[in-house]
Amino acid sequence: MAKLTIKQIAAQAGVSIGTVDRVLHKRGRVSKETEALVLEICRKNDYAQNIVGKAMAMQRRARTVAVVVRAQDMNSFAAQIYEGLRTIEAEIRDYNIVFQYRDIVQWTVEEQLEILRSLAQEDLDGLIIYPMDTPAVHQALDGFAQRGVPVVLCTADVPAAKKLCFVGQDHYQDGRLMANVLTKFFRSEPLEILVCTGSMQISSHRDRIDGFLSYLGEWRGRYRICAVKETAQDREQIYQTTLEALMACPQANALYINTAEPEPCLEALETYGQFDGIRFCFGHRRKTGPLIRLGKLDFAIGESPFAQGYRSGEAIFRHLLGYDRPAAEQFVFHGEILLEENSWQAPLNDQNFLRGGSK
Repeated sequence: MAKLTIKQIAAQAGVSIGTVDRVLHKRGRVSKETEALVLEICRKNDYAQNIVGKAMAMQRRARTVAVVVRAQDMNSFAAQIYEGLRTIEAEIRDYNIVFQYRDIVQWTVEEQLEILRSLAQEDLDGLIIYPMDTPAVHQALDGFAQRGVPVVLCTADVPAAKKLCFVGQDHYQDGRLMANVLTKFFRSEPLEILVCTGSMQISSHRDRIDGFLSYLGEWRGRYRICAVKETAQDREQIYQTTLEALMACPQANALYINTAEPEPCLEALETYGQFDGIRFCFGHRRKTGPLIRLGKLDFAIGESPFAQGYRSGEAIFRHLLGYDRPAAEQFVFHGEILLEENSWQAPLNDQNFLRGGSK
């Protein structure tokens, strides 16, 4: 008997694919009659029987998934990733899957390696991690994959590492989009750009700069990068680094912000008092929207941290349930241009995201 797909099951039952998914994953509201119909169709084919049977087996044995992400109180972006993870965790609780959280606090390679060494001693069924991209971390991640532990990289990628999938933004394209918008804003030349970024040991920070410079390299206008300043997580350090960079680059007329939080950079601008250029950053709508409306930022490229956390947990769950390996592009999100006109709209949260809204 040929294996049915979820699409075919939905067609036979006369319901949507989402309804079949909710029945199989036991999430959301489905009438008892519809649930019974879908499960009856599922029982009649081997493929669905395997999924349902595996789900029942999962309910009998606890599965542990380690989650290594930034502490939720580190910044608002981290808090939304946590919110997404907690949401999917609650939805799959009936399958006896437990998320074991190991918070990243110091944001150093040494801290991340210590956490991974500790987890290597445990019997894990999955690993979700916001990784740094260094040879040592790469090697550690490959060790989990070689032991059969599915690894999902959340928010930042380690391109060469063995993994189930990467869940996050298309950082390179977001960088190009940022440069595209900047060149539409800026009419006089040359552009004198000061770049304030987070750790360059994180692939997302490097990829955004690469995409940004790639677009500017194709642009017909004149530009120059005054300086690229790397910052840490500490707000005071971000403030001081930005202020010193502004004083050293008085000709700067464009400020690129990709730090842990944008506010310390903007506070440095106020202290400096002589900047009369364009201010722009990457960030989620809850953070950047108010800053745009207050006139402290000119525009931003929006991100989806809630969706990244949620999809990371979903990818592990679907793998444990026996679904096919996800396609590379399945969990990649694309940035949106945020201006005054759309920055007030509701952020991508558990309500509109789970109703099937845009990523």
